[in-house]
Amino acid sequence: MNFGALKTITDIEGVLVNETPIHIGKGAGGLGEVDLPVEKDINNRPYIPGSSIKGSLRFLSEILAKTGNYKVCDPLNPKNLCSIATKAMKKIIDLSTKGISLDRIKDDVVELFKQEDYPSIAEDIKGRAFTDINSLINYILDNYGPCIICRIFGNTELASHIIFFDSYPVKDITPINRTRVAIDRFRAASRAGALFTYEYIPRGCEWHFKVRIINIDLIEDSTPEVKLLRAVIKYLCQHGFQIGGMKTIGLGFLKLNPEKTSVKRCVIENLEIKCITYDLVKVINEW
Repeated sequence: MNFGALKTITDIEGVLVNETPIHIGKGAGGLGEVDLPVEKDINNRPYIPGSSIKGSLRFLSEILAKTGNYKVCDPLNPKNLCSIATKAMKKIIDLSTKGISLDRIKDDVVELFKQEDYPSIAEDIKGRAFTDINSLINYILDNYGPCIICRIFGNTELASHIIFFDSYPVKDITPINRTRVAIDRFRAASRAGALFTYEYIPRGCEWHFKVRIINIDLIEDSTPEVKLLRAVIKYLCQHGFQIGGMKTIGLGFLKLNPEKTSVKRCVIENLEIKCITYDLVKVINEW
């Protein structure tokens, strides 16, 4: 949640390679298009939206975090506790800047959790003594969230620490058309009238890849967030990740090429920016 000051910027910039064909669809095709075209920009160039990359890497991060025994919330739950806990901490900070007493702030936080249908948490906080604002914030953070995934990728109440950029092909790419037919699961045969054509990008294409990480120092720190992001980057290089449609039939596998990827770490001190660029291969060997 440390957005109060800009301390570090880490840019990871390199090349993704799709090891299988990929289909990043834009939905049903319009007049003159195939049934399922790939996503293209205004200049008709295929690209991978940053939002698609973020969704896939967030899902991968959730799996790795659970493997490491971290608690992970369900972002689709309308009663998402991480969002409510973040809302509570924002209320604490807001009220403290207005000179409201700690007891009054605590009462407002208890009421917030009651209104959000978390009475047990409200009773827990109500029954505890806190010495100052920070102790109240830290108690909520340690016990109720936001979880490690929300602390990195954000939620409805908290900004993401990572900016994902659209990925464009290194060289011009022409999508290929393929016609398929849906299968009737009862007859185990082709379904009548279910013929469709889709576009895909052939395997072996290279894509520019860039993410910017704010105030999570991958090079110098060793926080849980840093450890998780390092594990994600290693996984991208060693195993890759899937993106787009038709993943169950093997489409969408992308890998990050560490030999064509760099990590630029920038530190902001006294209004000066000092940057050092590292080869990802060397960095990974030290993690």
